[in-house]
Amino acid sequence: MRAYPGPSNGTFCVNNGVYRKSSRYITMQATTLQDIHRQAAQLSQLLTFTEVCGLLRKSRSGVYKLMASDPSFPRTVKDGEARSARAFFVASEIAAWQQSKLAARDAA
Repeated sequence: MRAYPGPSNGTFCVNNGVYRKSSRYITMQATTLQDIHRQAAQLSQLLTFTEVCGLLRKSRSGVYKLMASDPSFPRTVKDGEARSARAFFVASEIAAWQQSKLAARDAA
């Protein structure tokens, strides 16, 4: 099997239970299934644009408007240098943004 390079943001790609990164890959040897789960729990969960649209109950254009109008909205992580590279959001950043909006509402 091949090892696929991950985006330059520090996410990792799996190849036969090995996470790799030498200039572009990270190497973490996993000996058991529990080790794999423990190491995977340390990685940031990435959400696709479509998943974020579903979570926020907004259309794609609605999320784009939100990105343009709200400077506290999390920025995307690109999966490469190309203009057409897929964009992801970090799930913990989306959750923190949502919690800050709820806290601001409750404080008002």
